[in-house]
Amino acid sequence: MEIRKANQKDYKRLVISLRNVFVANPYINKNYLKQDIENNACYIIEENNKIVAIASLVYDTKYGMHYIKRLCVPNKKMRSKGYAKELIAYLKEQKKPVAITPWKENVAMRRLVEKLGFEFQYSFQENYMLYLSN
Repeated sequence: MEIRKANQKDYKRLVISLRNVFVANPYINKNYLKQDIENNACYIIEENNKIVAIASLVYDTKYGMHYIKRLCVPNKKMRSKGYAKELIAYLKEQKKPVAITPWKENVAMRRLVEKLGFEFQYSFQENYMLYLSN
């Protein structure tokens, strides 16, 4: 298993891996993907030459901090194997502080980020919760 920044050579492989995700999740799309790669903000986990997880570490100038965005394990068979946990833990160490904003209904993600040392700060826009790394 290797965690690394995605590059332009990965773009086509990512588009293929994420084709079903693009339909279901408007926050993960080709435009964001391309932009994140160009900004050196897109990270992947690769195992056996397959991309098994993706996330971006994006700087928000309005709030002056980095956010973990667009976290995804695109292949359903690869979920619940710890890839999201590994990627979040890795990204958390890249910058300080790091924020993540799971949906309120995503209890599994909220538990995971709390286990990884993120602390709940506040809720916003009805459906989101802001967690901050310590």
